Amino acid sequence: PNPDWRLELLYFTAVAWMFVVPFVLIRFYSLIAFALSGQKSPSLLEIWKRGQGTGLRVIVSLSLIFVVAILLITSFLGNVKLIDDKNAFYNVFLIEYGYNLIMLMIVAFLINHCFLQKFYLFGREEHGNELQNN
Repeated sequence: PNPDWRLELLYFTAVAWMFVVPFVLIRFYSLIAFALSGQKSPSLLEIWKRGQGTGLRVIVSLSLIFVVAILLITSFLGNVKLIDDKNAFYNVFLIEYGYNLIMLMIVAFLINHCFLQKFYLFGREEHGNELQNN
């Protein structure tokens, strides 16, 4: 503990904000999808307004992605421990390939999550207009 109560209060305030900021930023994941697809992104205020009421769904879907990622990585590491060390180069090559494959799959899940958020916030209008014009 710090003897100065002001510094202690400032420290705990900063730590508390570090827990709150990610929960606010998850509402803006659709910006990543706009950037990756090369489209013009809407204003932050528009994303904030359209994303009202979707916070719990976003958190649940992200937590499911993290649970799947943790299960994949732990099962992979558990299986790696069973490999004999007779041919180290071959084993390291396979382990590195498998680990990179799992990481690419997790990144694909997260990018897909960003595109789904973009679709549910903004894509319905675009696809609805295309269907009405045809």
